[in-house]
Amino acid sequence: MSRTENVKSVRVSEDFLRENFSEVLAAAREGRLLIKPKERKAPRREEVIESVRAYVSQIDGLAQPNWAERVGMVWEAIFDEGVFVDLLMPGPKMRKFRDFNKYSVMRIVGVLRSHGVYDECVNDSQLCAALEHTAKDSSYRSYIGLGLESRELRRLMVEVINDLTL
Repeated sequence: MSRTENVKSVRVSEDFLRENFSEVLAAAREGRLLIKPKERKAPRREEVIESVRAYVSQIDGLAQPNWAERVGMVWEAIFDEGVFVDLLMPGPKMRKFRDFNKYSVMRIVGVLRSHGVYDECVNDSQLCAALEHTAKDSSYRSYIGLGLESRELRRLMVEVINDLTL
């Protein structure tokens, strides 16, 4: 019988590993233990939308006074557009975050700020600090000022904003 035929997959809890540490360590040293990382599944669109909704709700207080009551409606209109949700989906090679694409969120926040939804006096660092809860500079900050890559996406975003303007 080959070694691969004798392999058996067993899930164990962290408590089990703590309680049986010496036995687990001995099995690893003898080559009888293979630790396989948990397979991550791509999040569903609904999960991504909920994660982004919670993430951007942190900066609702930075909305312009005339948008303060409707900033949630702006994001809901963005979520209704499939192309924007596609942008928010995490890519297969994303290691930093798997819930949603933060770079795309930052781009959208930047466009919303440039069109008067968020206070234009709030700079990129302040927006990023409010979202990331850190005083350190973040790699996401530079994406706030980039805007959306495609003209078609920018046009669609402006339409979404204009549709909600009184």
